Amino acid sequence: MRKIIAAFQVSVDGLIEGPNGEIDWINSWEDPFDLLGQIDTCVLGGKDMHAVGGATLVSSLINAGLIDELRLAVVPVVLGAGKPWFQGMAARRTFRFPDPVRDFPP
Repeated sequence: MRKIIAAFQVSVDGLIEGPNGEIDWINSWEDPFDLLGQIDTCVLGGKDMHAVGGATLVSSLINAGLIDELRLAVVPVVLGAGKPWFQGMAARRTFRFPDPVRDFPP
């Protein structure tokens, strides 16, 4: 079964943008999750899918129970104010930490 994966770079205080929409605090625009070799499209189908579209789309997909995996790259910065990643969550959602042996075979 294919998975839908949501991946974000997020500040230590859980924000994805600063108070004025700034994203200059993100360390790198390279793929910190190594998703490119794992997916073949965004949201449309094929292998595993990477949900791209920002916090509103991903929050909606989580609320609908459609996100199988969250990948977070925590950037060591505290923004203090800005746009939180998780908005409008309808209920508690529990995800698990990956098992390095099972989830990332050599």
